[in-house]
Amino acid sequence: MNAPTKTLIAIALATGVLAAQAQVKSFDKPPTLEELRKSLAAPQPAAAAAAPADTGAPRARGIVWNAAPAKTDSAAGGSPSAQTVAAAAAEPAPSVALPINFAPGSSQLVGQSLSFIEPIAMLMRAEPSLRMVVEGHTDAIGSPERNLMLSWDRAMTVFKVLVERYGIEPQRLQPMGKGSTELVDPSNPGAAANRRVQFRPVG
Repeated sequence: MNAPTKTLIAIALATGVLAAQAQVKSFDKPPTLEELRKSLAAPQPAAAAAAPADTGAPRARGIVWNAAPAKTDSAAGGSPSAQTVAAAAAEPAPSVALPINFAPGSSQLVGQSLSFIEPIAMLMRAEPSLRMVVEGHTDAIGSPERNLMLSWDRAMTVFKVLVERYGIEPQRLQPMGKGSTELVDPSNPGAAANRRVQFRPVG
């Protein structure tokens, strides 16, 4: 691969990182319900607001509060349809990143992690139609394969806390592990900011 090609790839990767970061609101203290609502709300550009409702133009993803429930797949017991999940993955919605902490190399919660999970539970109780992807993210220390498995385990831990402790219906949550593939601080692969759990709406 020649130097100009490498440069173009580096620019594309950097642009992608910046675009992803622009969609993520990070909190270093437990957010309020209103902060979560604001951070996860669908953007409303002025031009889109003036457009007729039947133009067929794609709408920005994110929560439109008090909207009708998202379309579900009845055969899957009310879980988001495959089409909905695929679309959400292709066009990421605004999401929030919370410093939910785990023991090193483990999926065991430590510290004040529950104080960050609880606001998510309160939001989901307040919005019965809301469905969320629970994304586990690690830093880049260690093997990518191990980090990927660890991120899945951590997402599952948060999933279980929301279901078992706070009574959120499991079909409203989709755990997912991202490993170290989406660092928020790529210049410092071991930074604590890279170790996080993100929540984003689906549907």
